[in-house]
Amino acid sequence: MSFEANDISNTWLRGGPSFRKPIGFGGFFRLNSDSRRKVRFFFEADGGRAYDGVVNGFSAGPSMEFQVTDPLNISAGVNYYRGHREDQYVSTEELNGGNRYIVSDIVQKTLTATVRMNYNITPDLTIQYYGQPFISRGIYSEFKYVNDPLAHKATERMTLFEPNKITYSIDSDDYAIDENLDGISDYEISNPNFDFVQFRSNLVARWEYKPGSEIFLVWSQGSTAFTNELQGNVFESLRENLWDDSLTNTFLLKLTYRFTN
Repeated sequence: MSFEANDISNTWLRGGPSFRKPIGFGGFFRLNSDSRRKVRFFFEADGGRAYDGVVNGFSAGPSMEFQVTDPLNISAGVNYYRGHREDQYVSTEELNGGNRYIVSDIVQKTLTATVRMNYNITPDLTIQYYGQPFISRGIYSEFKYVNDPLAHKATERMTLFEPNKITYSIDSDDYAIDENLDGISDYEISNPNFDFVQFRSNLVARWEYKPGSEIFLVWSQGSTAFTNELQGNVFESLRENLWDDSLTNTFLLKLTYRFTN
């Protein structure tokens, strides 16, 4: 179990103010089978929470490693992360000649799967593969504005918008905020919800054709998709967006030669 002292966090990304980092605690757990076996299993989990409940999160996932033969090793693992925080920066808006910093609750879920393969065909010829599909989904709610970002209590750092001051429009996918309730929105915030899906893989063949001199042949494949429209669960989003038109293939050839005296 690890503990963390009260601290001031770094400046927010995208122009936000410095925000107090709350006191919290965290822990880590790992379980593994006999490392002498050909098939080895692992399980890891970690998590943490701020004492005031503003931030919390955990991740967990199993993995396995299979020594198929002496030259062939295969490993695979899955990891799931869920995090929640109440002071996620959203945007900076202008109000009455000054800046209004908007934050909100966010629940973020991330799912990854990783596969690796190493095959030593000969001492001079090897093949390696790495592949990882990745998806992260963030859902925002409970929008607030910042009062005093360095205050000790969360209720003093930010104030929740009253329901009659914030309105969501399905047509524009925006939140209109009317702080003085005069019937005219003071500013609008784009819906910050997101689905981010990515796939990365590399297949590398390496041949040491003479001592110290090598040839690498690399096939890299990747796809990235980002959307604000959340449909279905994370598994459906992964299936629909992983193999879309953004999939690219890259081939590389690298040659090294060692000069000797």
